[in-house]
Amino acid sequence: MSLQTVTRPLGILPNVSLTNNQLRKVRAIESYDLRFVAERLKQDGTIEPYLIDEVVTEFKRYMALFALGHKGLAMISRKIDAVWHSFILFTFEYQHFCKQVFGKFIHHTPQTNGESLPLQTRKNFIHAYNKVFGELPLVWGNEDTESAVKDQGCGGKTCSAGHPQYA
Repeated sequence: MSLQTVTRPLGILPNVSLTNNQLRKVRAIESYDLRFVAERLKQDGTIEPYLIDEVVTEFKRYMALFALGHKGLAMISRKIDAVWHSFILFTFEYQHFCKQVFGKFIHHTPQTNGESLPLQTRKNFIHAYNKVFGELPLVWGNEDTESAVKDQGCGGKTCSAGHPQYA
């Protein structure tokens, strides 16, 4: 049985080729227990309770794109980004996750100038997501690759250097 015929982690499409190392990374992301992050999101009221499992899965998919080598990917959703923000607060667990999956710490540095993300990074994300996972679920919002939707990531601000797309 080849690597391409085993169960696809995080719903990666069958036509996406994976190296052994990529498969290991994506499986590690998929299996990483983020219940503590989900609980924090629930306690904070940051995300509607019925969406928490979905946004956690989508955060894992976002990180999987980085693990697969995609670069220049905007974080286009406040809801998905909230998972990352909550995860970072658990410093030990976040550091462990980064080391286990990526071999290095993945920094997150939100911009504070309120400018929107470059349109190309939005297009890069949508293209990579579609190629690896298929159509973007509605939880990502109403992103249109032809329009620059402002203020969607990092709680109304944009995110830059430190997101994987800039690492």
